Amino acid sequence: MAFQYMAGKESFLPCGGNDTGAQKTANDAILCSNLRTSIPIHVGWAFSDVEGIVSSGNITHENIPTRVILPIFSNFVISGPECVTAYFKESRDLSTTSRSIAIMINAFGCPEYLADAFKPHSQTRTATQPTENIEKLIHLAIKTGLSGPHLDALTERFQQYFAEQIQLDQLIGPDDDWLPVNDLNAFVEKRVFEAAVRSMFGTHMLSLNPELADDFWNFNRVIGTLFMGLPRWLSPAAYRARDKMLRSIKDWQRHARDHCPVEKFQGIDWEPYYGSKFIRERQGLLTKRGIMDETARAAENLAFMWAYVLDFPRGNCY
Repeated sequence: MAFQYMAGKESFLPCGGNDTGAQKTANDAILCSNLRTSIPIHVGWAFSDVEGIVSSGNITHENIPTRVILPIFSNFVISGPECVTAYFKESRDLSTTSRSIAIMINAFGCPEYLADAFKPHSQTRTATQPTENIEKLIHLAIKTGLSGPHLDALTERFQQYFAEQIQLDQLIGPDDDWLPVNDLNAFVEKRVFEAAVRSMFGTHMLSLNPELADDFWNFNRVIGTLFMGLPRWLSPAAYRARDKMLRSIKDWQRHARDHCPVEKFQGIDWEPYYGSKFIRERQGLLTKRGIMDETARAAENLAFMWAYVLDFPRGNCY
């Protein structure tokens, strides 16, 4: 391809005259720039020859923190004991929020103008106007919903649904027959995905979208392109796969909202519309966070589904 990305490279040296990097914080090192160059990166090269990019720009020069500006985010490459020590000392102030927001937009399809709603909320509790700490509630929902008795129940449901998938599978003959399979991983993927989704998201997710398993694994095969933030015209198939997943999840969201009043199921661990209690709580937390747009909610549900399902097939194959 003749098309090229221009990735700017900025190399930074510690400030303060003769002071060494160990005597300055990471922020000081970043802010004091004394060299600016630009590296032209061929698209194919950018994906396949990372070592070539690094060596061509002298990125690994000792004791010089270097920022590599990529199409959707910047990465810092750190080398030398002084710089590494300085960054570790400042680690409590570092955050992956900007990267997470970029991923929600590019990989999972959250509208860009709504992405800030996913940033951590800093809320102040006062005597006259008490407020709930939404970040604490989210952490508590994950801690209780994915551990202890709730996790045990989720595991039992998955095992039950997976066993049913195998027993009802028309491809599998009597118990004493061997089944020739060209791709064991693909064979397991579909059945594991459906069992995992039923156990977590309920049975209606799949009854509304019978092709969801195939659509999900197709989306997973192209998600790397979406993570890179390439525009739609450069990777139309990846965007079509993501859009189809979002449409399916929005259909499920509307159906569950119309048929399952969440407030009536507070004490129930699982029901067929939202599935697990954890998923119902997540939908309520999205509302409390002010995320009402159905596409933004679908992007968050897709992100959780992808993270939840991804490692199941590998473990079951082994």
